[in-house]
Amino acid sequence: PTQPSKPTQPNKPTQPSKPQVNGLTPKEFEKTLSGMGWQSNGTTSLINNYIYYGSEGEMGRIGIRNDNSKVTFQLINESSAFKNVIKRCFNSILPTQGNRLYNIVSGPFNNQTLKMDGKTVTISQSHAGVTVEIVYPK
Repeated sequence: PTQPSKPTQPNKPTQPSKPQVNGLTPKEFEKTLSGMGWQSNGTTSLINNYIYYGSEGEMGRIGIRNDNSKVTFQLINESSAFKNVIKRCFNSILPTQGNRLYNIVSGPFNNQTLKMDGKTVTISQSHAGVTVEIVYPK
């Protein structure tokens, strides 16, 4: 005798699906940094740090959490070359929203938190420049 076929759907309620995450993970993004001119600037137990120098001196910093949860940018100075590097960085992580993020932080803006490509993006200004924190969903 044949066994009754098993149902294809589980009998428990379905969990809502996580938002689709596009773009590079922090670890994947980290592998692209040296090719864009970023230099390693030390590691703590939680964060790998990178720094970018231009003809104007220190342009910016990136901190990448070792647990693959967050990338933080500190944008200190501007140059046309550095603008292109930042656009590439943002588009690597936020493939459909990177240009939008760049346009926001390039002009006057209010400190704010946005949802972009499934990630939480917090942007703020201080005397030290512009901070962009991109947090990945768990």
